[in-house]
Amino acid sequence: MKNTIIYMVTVFPNVSETFVISNILQVLDQGSNVVILAQKKKSSKNSSQSELYNHYSLDEKVLEFKEPQKSFQRYFQALILLLNPLIFFYFFKCCLVLNRVSLEFVFKLKYYKPYRKANIFHIHFAIAGDLIPLLKKIGFIKSKIIVTFHGVDAFLKEEKKYENIKHRYQIIFNTVNLITVNTPYLKDKVIGLGCPSTKIKVVPVGINLKLYTPKKLPKILPFKDPIYLISVGRLIELKGHEYGLRVVKILVNKGFNIKYNIIGTGELFEYLNNLIIELKLQEHVKLLGARSQEYIIDKLDSSHIFLMLSLKDKEGREEAQGLVTAEAQAMGLPILGFRSGGVPYTINHDTGILVEQKNIEDLTNAIINCIKKPDMYKTMSLKANTWANTNFDVSSMVEAYYNI
Repeated sequence: MKNTIIYMVTVFPNVSETFVISNILQVLDQGSNVVILAQKKKSSKNSSQSELYNHYSLDEKVLEFKEPQKSFQRYFQALILLLNPLIFFYFFKCCLVLNRVSLEFVFKLKYYKPYRKANIFHIHFAIAGDLIPLLKKIGFIKSKIIVTFHGVDAFLKEEKKYENIKHRYQIIFNTVNLITVNTPYLKDKVIGLGCPSTKIKVVPVGINLKLYTPKKLPKILPFKDPIYLISVGRLIELKGHEYGLRVVKILVNKGFNIKYNIIGTGELFEYLNNLIIELKLQEHVKLLGARSQEYIIDKLDSSHIFLMLSLKDKEGREEAQGLVTAEAQAMGLPILGFRSGGVPYTINHDTGILVEQKNIEDLTNAIINCIKKPDMYKTMSLKANTWANTNFDVSSMVEAYYNI
């Protein structure tokens, strides 16, 4: 299949995975054919980029894996498929390598058969790889395979139920052509899972810079009008939003006119909402829920400082990159927050300030320093935009993926 790239994901579209759609759109713009194989297909309403999703007719490119559920249908259809010598041969090899017999193999072979000679299989999130690395190993898949780790797929628990995933990862590391990660921090994590360092390349996840264009640069902090802080991310422990509320409380107590918008939804919504009430911040903090990409860009453009509050959670996970820092800097926002995981690789000393995790006193002082030094703030705003444009262009990301 000439100039065809197969994307593999668990769910498509997924509201929090804008980088996957950005990758796909860039490849489409370059003239390649695209097929999206998803374990679960959702409507465009599940994407924060619904306009782009519909404009590029991505729904027509998504193929969800399905197999018969009723026993009679499964056996009958499997028998028909096994009359195909190619399906029969590789079904036998799958059973032999995995040391078990499953009719699912038959239906997976049918599912992947039209694409076995595509140019590239690009698997976003290693856990979405399914049988592809194995099918590459036994010769069914002829394509080159790229697997991109994004972070959550690199943090595996040690319980027995995760042993199967670890085994699948070893097949990935031994079989695929290339592993990419978004930061050196994540590279170390993946090496720790058993991946040879020679097979890994660091490719920062990029953004569509045509979308992230501020109306005016540099940004200027107002003297009397409200100073707008913003965070974007799921309402989970990893994202650290609680500490943003506590920082705002200190700033308000010190007499600063602060407005803090948090975009995202998640399991901690009620907890954070109650904390806002407890801290008497109802006039200063808004939980805005899940929003479209267009809405987020507009809010970034009308804000002054981005709070990146990600930290290590109870399970030991940290932010692998934090794409929102690239998006915010492209809009001219300095990044102030915690030193966590791969976040330090997304800024430099001229575009943001990171302090020790959970140290709200130092973070508060960093914000006050920006407010009291408007010339420094303007310089940070300009350099943030330049840094993002230089380091996080999605076209450079795609070129790196396929030219390494």
